[in-house]
Amino acid sequence: KEDGRTNYCIYSEELREVRSKEQTIIVEFLECIKNNSLELYLQPSFRMDTRELKEVEAFGHWYNNHGEERRPKDIVPVLKKHGYILEWDMAVYKEVLKLMRYWKEKGAELPMMEVNFSTADFQYSGIVKELVELAQQYEISPELLVIAMSEHGWRKAPKKVNYVLKELQKNGFKIAIGNFGSNYEAVEMLVDETIDVIKIG
Repeated sequence: KEDGRTNYCIYSEELREVRSKEQTIIVEFLECIKNNSLELYLQPSFRMDTRELKEVEAFGHWYNNHGEERRPKDIVPVLKKHGYILEWDMAVYKEVLKLMRYWKEKGAELPMMEVNFSTADFQYSGIVKELVELAQQYEISPELLVIAMSEHGWRKAPKKVNYVLKELQKNGFKIAIGNFGSNYEAVEMLVDETIDVIKIG
C-alpha cells in the first residue's frame, strides 16, 4: 500500500504479526480508557546533598485480560503511529492529577510531578486550555506540574510547538526536555527561554 514513504513492500508473516500486535494494543488501550484501568509507575528523583525528594516522573501502563503488562515502550510507539497518542498522554495526565488530589486530601506535601507528552500533542489547538482546566478541576497548582518532551521531538517540532510551550509557561507549568544529547547543536537548548529543565541521560 502507498503510505507516503514507499510505493510497495513485500507482505510477510512478520508484517502480519506486527499489524496484529498493534491492533491488539489499540483495542486494549480503548478498553483501558473505558474501564479506567490505567495505572501509574512513579519514578522519584532526589537531591544528592540533602536526600530530599525533588520530583516524581509518572509513566502509564496497564494489564490486559491475560495478566500481561503493557509498558510504555510497547504502548507509546503504537499509539503514536495510529494517532492515539494525545488520548494516551492526556489519560496519564489525568491520573497524575487524581493521585495528587488524593495526596492533597490526605494532607501530604505535594511533590513536583512530571508528565511526558509527545510533540504531536502540542499541535492540538486546545491543549493549553485543556491542561489548565484539568488542573483547576482537581485543584492542583500548575506550578507543581512539569510538562516533558524529548530533545528529538523538540528539535523536530514546528514553530507552533514553541508557542504552545510558552503559553503553558505563562500559566505556571514547567517545561522539561529529556534525553539531552552531547552534540554541539544541543547546546542552543541551554539558553532557550521556553525550557526550564534539561535532563541529561
